[in-house]
Amino acid sequence: MSSSRVAWTALLRRMDDICAKQAALERDRLEVCASLNAIAPIHLLPLELIIDILLRIYDSVCTYHDSPRSIWISRWLQIPSVCRHWRDVVFSTPAFWRCIKVGAAPEWLSLSLTYARNGPTEIYFRGDFPWKELAAIMLPHKCSISLVDILDLPVAAVTHLDPLFTTSIMPALVTLRIKLEGIKPKSAISLSRRNIPNLTSLTLHHFRLLSNVSLYANLHHLCLERCLWPVSLAEFLAILAASPSLTSLTLAGCLPAGFEHASEPTSVTIPITLPGLRTLILEHHSLSVTACALRYLCIPNATSLSITGDLGEQYEEDITETITGMFPAHAASRIFPMLDSAHAAELSISDDIFDLTVRTAAGACVRLGVYSTWVDIWEDGRSTLLGLNDVLAVCRDAPLTSLHLHGFWDEVHPDKWEEVFRAFPALEELALSGYGWASAIFGGLRQASEAMPAGQCCPVLRVISLDGLDGHKDTLPAMEYENVVDALRVRVELGYPPLETLQLHLEQGTAEYEENYEHYFDQFATWAHNVSFTVTQ
Repeated sequence: MSSSRVAWTALLRRMDDICAKQAALERDRLEVCASLNAIAPIHLLPLELIIDILLRIYDSVCTYHDSPRSIWISRWLQIPSVCRHWRDVVFSTPAFWRCIKVGAAPEWLSLSLTYARNGPTEIYFRGDFPWKELAAIMLPHKCSISLVDILDLPVAAVTHLDPLFTTSIMPALVTLRIKLEGIKPKSAISLSRRNIPNLTSLTLHHFRLLSNVSLYANLHHLCLERCLWPVSLAEFLAILAASPSLTSLTLAGCLPAGFEHASEPTSVTIPITLPGLRTLILEHHSLSVTACALRYLCIPNATSLSITGDLGEQYEEDITETITGMFPAHAASRIFPMLDSAHAAELSISDDIFDLTVRTAAGACVRLGVYSTWVDIWEDGRSTLLGLNDVLAVCRDAPLTSLHLHGFWDEVHPDKWEEVFRAFPALEELALSGYGWASAIFGGLRQASEAMPAGQCCPVLRVISLDGLDGHKDTLPAMEYENVVDALRVRVELGYPPLETLQLHLEQGTAEYEENYEHYFDQFATWAHNVSFTVTQ
């Protein structure tokens, strides 16, 4: 028994010696690794260069503001986990903590603000944050917070924002974005320009707002979506008049219905010109409210416009106005002078879509549209006639060269097409699609060519393309082709050049149409260089 105990003790002693040698070898290994790392090329880089490289990675990760917080954090924390040196660099450099994405953990927000060391920080809330702790964490750093973005804020948490935005001053805050949970305005929010004196960008969703002119004035970016905003017309215009630096304006369902009944404003100079405004989104208002909001404005340099109006219940039975209902006295080009240089227009009318998109030579894009919960589908020719009237009104002074139209053509007769050709003599390309083959367009082309002074009816017209369902099954195919040939022949006889391209595609056409095409092919080829005709039966 004693010999076994002696052996056991000896073995334990040997094990201790081995562990001690193993620990010593591990220390030697780590020392050698540290020496190797110290002379590795990447660790010979200047500290400033390492910081610059890592900041580029940090910036690329921060770009994904809408990604889940866990993904964002895991992506970034891989960087300081590479080595001790990188970890020291990251945790000692405030620039790596200027973009903070917060979920439900207040500890992460507190830790990040601490490492930011009062440098300018942007804070994005994406999760079930314990809002009662917000003020205690953020107020010590209020002089360094430049951006606050809160998504889906619970209604009950709104009061916890007061210590930040109403009872203390946040001098560094320039951007504030808050979206209340839900889809309807449920809670009021009190903001004061005195407490956020340097604010230049404000985005609010689903709030009940105060008509505080000083808060909204002098902004570069203003976005109000689905808010109750009891602003008067005079206050609205005063806000815009006091915002010469405004570059982006989004108003969605926030202007009061009483807008349209307001008296003529006298406290501001009319019209109000917004020379710096580049992006305007105006939607979810009635046509009359939209027209009232635009009536006193001039926006000469916008590059992106999106204006849609709600027809409302009163139009359920009889639609009398569409896009032109949003522009008082057809004043679209006065409000948006860039429309005078429009070179392309696209009208799309189908199902629940009624949109007109206009592009200018300078690259500006203007999207105008109407919608209604009462109109399920724009399914008749009257809708297309309204759309053509919209094109003629909005683009009437523009040198359009391209016109693409999608609609219902059964009720659009040659006289209306003559009006189109008269209005846009610079047309080079005209493409139609939709329901009905729109062959009346050739009758209108002939009428305009014969009525206008020589050489002034679309002298550079190169392409005509028709692509649609057969809407004239009771019309003889020969008559359809005669109209096409007749119009093209007359134009050439009047001195206009033949078309470069004539494309005719007919869906649900009959075999008779295709047979007649073979008969007229030689005549088509006389008046157009490249002719194609297809029928889908």
